[in-house]
Formats: sequence, structure tokens, C-alpha cells
Amino acid sequence: MEDPRLHALDMVGLIGQFVSQALAVVVIECIAFGIYTLLVICAITVIARVRSDLTAKKWVLLAACFAMYANAAGHLGVTLASVFEDDRRSNYIQQMVYQCLANAVVNDACSSLESLPASYYQSAVEITSFQTARSALLSINMLLGDIIVLWRAWVLWPNQRTVQACSSSIILVTTVMLIGTVTMDDGLTFLFFPIAIFLSLFTNIWSTALIVVRAWQHRQQIGAQLHGGSRTRAQTALLLLIESGVLYFLLWVPLAGYAIVDIAELYPGSLAFLPSDPGAHYLKAMMDVVSGALIDVVGMYPTAVILVAEVSHQHTQRMLSLNDITTVALARF
Repeated sequence: MEDPRLHALDMVGLIGQFVSQALAVVVIECIAFGIYTLLVICAITVIARVRSDLTAKKWVLLAACFAMYANAAGHLGVTLASVFEDDRRSNYIQQMVYQCLANAVVNDACSSLESLPASYYQSAVEITSFQTARSALLSINMLLGDIIVLWRAWVLWPNQRTVQACSSSIILVTTVMLIGTVTMDDGLTFLFFPIAIFLSLFTNIWSTALIVVRAWQHRQQIGAQLHGGSRTRAQTALLLLIESGVLYFLLWVPLAGYAIVDIAELYPGSLAFLPSDPGAHYLKAMMDVVSGALIDVVGMYPTAVILVAEVSHQHTQRMLSLNDITTVALARF
């Protein structure tokens, strides 16, 4: 029978290595969550000034954004709890191993190690309840983010069944992939999640393309009346959505590269990175970003769009008010 001390020493090394790697993820997630919190505070401050003018649709959108922020906070809490638990488990096993080695009982089994529950010997690569919770929270935020991204384009194409059918199909497939990420076994999880990343990238491309087409149509319709004049409020809003969509697309491109590498590694002989290879460094960096910052970044995007759109709307309203005051003053003069 295998000496449990040897098995425990291997587990100590694996768990200790995981704790060290997890610390980098915790730092990244804390920084991202701090930025996310500042963005949410700014959004609340701006929206509080005009809360009486908010429509029901905007309230629903705000509720979704706050739900995403709550998920990000829960994700950070679970990450911290998992690191503390793994550190505690590693320290406990180390104490048991050192106790057995100090007794110098080489040929006899160590009863204190044999009595440890199997959960203490879980390696960092196995699916745990903490990892399942983190995957579930990230999946919810990715799904809400994709819905908000598609909603931007949906409102510009009312009663267009083709657009609505395609958008609904994308969300349905994404939902299936994200559910598979949380519920399937370890091997399938590493297949479902990269596919979900590609679907989120495609969702943004589809939504931005719809907005670009609508902006072009709008410009064609009013081009004759403008005669090269200033932009209308609708044009400004559409350009804002296009620019934000392009920025979000640039964010997802490196993540899509990570997904390609992640899927390729599932097939033996397709990719084999040494620890010193640039590909290995890229994969580890993207893994840290996905594990730590992705849930915050996914939530930042709709919050930032709402914030910038509301600031732009308030600025436009102030300019219109100033124009009205100037017109009245000139009329009196």
C-alpha cells in the first residue's frame, strides 16, 4: 500500500502551488473590482440627479447592472474564501506530515494522515464547490452582459423578426454553453467555456453591426436636411454605441485567442507549450485575467455605457435649455 505521507507531500506541493497562483488572481480581481466599484458610484451619482426622468426600461437595465455588480462582489468573496480554505488545508497537511517524519516511522503507515478526509487531498485542478460557485457567478454575468449588448441593437430594430430571431438564438446557445460550463464534468467544462467566449465575441460583433447599419440608414435619411451641419442627438447616441462596441470587441479579441489555445490543448499533439514558451506565458496571463478580472470587466461595460449615455443626455439637455434662454432673451431685446 502506498505510504500516505508520500501522497500527502504531493498534495501539499500542489495545494501550495495553487495558493501561490491564486494570490495573483486575488490581486487582479481586487484591482478590477475597485475600478468597477468607482464606476458604479459614478453611475449612481449621475443617475440620482435625474431619477424622476428614468423610464421603466432604464430601471430594468439599471437593475441588471446592479445584479452584475452584486455577482462580482460575490465572486470576489468566494475567491477569497477558496484561497483561505486551501491555505488552511495545506498548512494542516504539512503539520501532519512533519509530525510523522519527526517520529521517524518510515515503514509504518501514519494513522493521522490516513484518518484525514478525502477532501483534504483534492488537488487544485479538481472541481470544487468554490470553483463551481465562481463559474456560476461568471456565467450569469456573461449572460446578462450579452443580453444588454443585444438589447442596444434590439431597440433600434423594432418589429424586425429576422433580427429578433437571430438575437434570441445567440442568447439561447450562449445560455446552453454557460449552463454546460457549470454543470458538466471537468473535461467538458474546458470545452464549453471557450465556446461561450466565442459566442460573446460574436454577440458583440452582431450587435455593433446592427447599430452601424442603423446609423448609416439614419444618416442617409437626414443627410439632405443637414447639408453638412452638426450631428443630431440620435447620431451622437449611435456613434457612442458604435465606439463602445468597438472597444468591447478589442477586449474580447485576446480572450478569443485564449479560447483557441485552450481548446487546442484538449487534443494531444496539437499544442505543447514549455513553461518558458511565450505561448505558456500568454495562456497563464489570460487564465489569470479570466479567473480574476473578467467578471468585473463584463459588468463594467454596460455600466460605462449607461454612465456615458446619461452624461451625454444631461449635457444635451443643458445645451437645449441654454438655447431656449438665449432665444427668449433675444426676443425680449
